[in-house]
Amino acid sequence: MSQPVRIAFGLALIVGWRGSRDQVRSVANALSAAPLRRVFLVALARARLDQDPDGAREVADHLPAGHVAQRWALGEDVGAIYADTLSELGSVAAVAEILPFVRRDG
Repeated sequence: MSQPVRIAFGLALIVGWRGSRDQVRSVANALSAAPLRRVFLVALARARLDQDPDGAREVADHLPAGHVAQRWALGEDVGAIYADTLSELGSVAAVAEILPFVRRDG
């Protein structure tokens, strides 16, 4: 995997876990405007879910409505998630980086 993709994934998790609501909102806006990195919205929302469900919902709203990734990010049991399910949300490298995360928790 490329280093920038790993860094982006890690930063999405850190901001989701530790960032303020404004910081999370800012990162969500930036990711939603980057078609090759939108998949990191999934990590951002899921990392935010336990401490701030409303903030997680706000992030998840940047994903396609009803998409399996959106539902998983909000804690729904969606069964197995495969790379092709996430492919419309980011680059091949970005999807490959996040896939172990969603499989581990999903």
